[in-house]
Amino acid sequence: MGFLLLGILNAQAAGGAFIYWLSTLGKSSDDYCQGVTTDTGANSITVGFLNYSPSAGSVTKRSPMGDIIFDKGFRDSASVFPTYLYGVDVDSSDNIFVGGSAERDNSQSGGFLAKLNSSGAVQFQRHLRNDNNQAPIYSLLMGASDIYTAGNARHLGTTHVYTAKFDSSGSTSYSKVITNSRDARGSAGIAVDSSENTYVGHRSYTSSYQVRWGGLVKFNSGGAVQWQRYVQELGTSVGVDSSGNVYYAGSSQLSNSKGAFVLKFNSSGTLQWQRLLRTTGYANFKSIAFDSSDNVYLAGTTTHTGRDEIIVAKYNSSGTLQFQRTLGSSSDEDGLAISIDGEAIINIAGFTKGGGAGGRDVFNARLPIDGSLTGTYTLDNVDYAYAVSSLTAVTSTFANGSDSASFSSISMSNTSNNRSYEDNNRDNYFVGIG
Repeated sequence: MGFLLLGILNAQAAGGAFIYWLSTLGKSSDDYCQGVTTDTGANSITVGFLNYSPSAGSVTKRSPMGDIIFDKGFRDSASVFPTYLYGVDVDSSDNIFVGGSAERDNSQSGGFLAKLNSSGAVQFQRHLRNDNNQAPIYSLLMGASDIYTAGNARHLGTTHVYTAKFDSSGSTSYSKVITNSRDARGSAGIAVDSSENTYVGHRSYTSSYQVRWGGLVKFNSGGAVQWQRYVQELGTSVGVDSSGNVYYAGSSQLSNSKGAFVLKFNSSGTLQWQRLLRTTGYANFKSIAFDSSDNVYLAGTTTHTGRDEIIVAKYNSSGTLQFQRTLGSSSDEDGLAISIDGEAIINIAGFTKGGGAGGRDVFNARLPIDGSLTGTYTLDNVDYAYAVSSLTAVTSTFANGSDSASFSSISMSNTSNNRSYEDNNRDNYFVGIG
């Protein structure tokens, strides 16, 4: 297949015959993308928010060829309180579930949970609030029919990580808060295995970030703790493969081990291996996905020549690096989410400061699963280089072991929400690459 180096403005039928492509979406203010998933029809679904006044939570669905099927936003009808979306997944019928946060009632922030059908019509939206009125959802995944989430909650005057389970109608099954002596105050993702055990990542740090710990907890489907582990660095993402092995990834700033790391544990919590892509600057794996052979794909951000680029890496199940790539322009890019479409597509989402409608724009790329099609592609008069990267691949030796966090149920109200839901009318730029 040939190459097209052409940016298309407002192209609702942008994709044509291309199955690999790059795209941006935005307006004159900042637009952020926080999550991505792929449905059974290989459509790409991204969520984030439009940083306007007030912010609106956005949901965008593109066809495999890049055509925009819908691009909608949840907005406060009174244009007072903001809405943000961070997590997205689909069920077996391609209904779309999104999670985030929403303010209402005198700026009291709570969690936001909504269900859309495959055409983008809202089925329900819920507002979640605990005793301190703050419970944003930062990660969301579907089980067979239930919804599993993780986020941060203000509980007894302190911010803690919490996890919650909802049925397909949005009713709460359980909600639990995680506390430990290191103050588990940052959510680091959630993963769900085929038995609906959940794996919740958290991180702890001092205000100066001089003390950094990551944590991983396994719950069964009823919310009972199975095991917990700590890692001597900050994780930002969690994933589980088809065999129940769980992966914990993030960023290390230790003086001799700076870079993006990934650790593999078996289903019993025993460490299998740990790997690091080492750099002298900054690198972070922010999202994890798997193919049917349990190869692991990671997306995130690395700093290169004074700017941020998206980084993509593939390891096999034994921890052998298969490839590493960077994707970026002369401005900054950030890779925040990754999903795998069958055996052919890596679907990456984040944001870019290069070109587009101005400020930060949603960035969505569909790339070959084997790391091919490296090259430079022009999108809205901006060159994006997809290139082989050369971070040093090593075996890391982060301290890790059993952890002793405490868990308690928290009371959380779950009420209907009434955000308006309307077209975003954003500028769409597209380039097919193969």
